[in-house]
Amino acid sequence: MKSGALRDLNWPGLLLNTAYVWALGLAFAFFGRLFGLDKIDIFAPILTIIVALVTMWVGYRVALRAGRRPTLHGLVLGLMVAISGLVFSYLTAPISSVDLAAFFLLLLGGTIGGRSAQRVLTRSAV
Repeated sequence: MKSGALRDLNWPGLLLNTAYVWALGLAFAFFGRLFGLDKIDIFAPILTIIVALVTMWVGYRVALRAGRRPTLHGLVLGLMVAISGLVFSYLTAPISSVDLAAFFLLLLGGTIGGRSAQRVLTRSAV
C-alpha cells in the first residue's frame, strides 16, 4: 500500500456510512425484538448475516461513489463496522468466538462490496 493511500480515502463518507450500517442493524434488531423474534435461538446469527449483507451493499455504494481505491474503501468500511461491532459486544458481554466470527464476516462483507465496485469501475473504464 502506498503511503498516500489512506489519505485518498473518503473518511467522512466512511464514518457516516458506518453509522448508517449500524442504524439499519439496530432497526432490524428493534423490529425483531418488537415482534418477539429475539426469543428464537437463530435470530442473532441471522441478524449478523443481515448486517454483513448490509455492510457489503454499503461498501459497494461507498466504493463506487469514491471512484478511486474502491477495494480499500470497502475494506476500511468493513473494518470500521467490524471493530465497532466488537466494541458493542464487549460492552455487553465478554467477547466470544461467535463475536470473532461476526468480526471476520463483517470485514469480508465490506471487502466483497469494495471488490465488486472495483470490477464495475474497471468494466466501465474500458
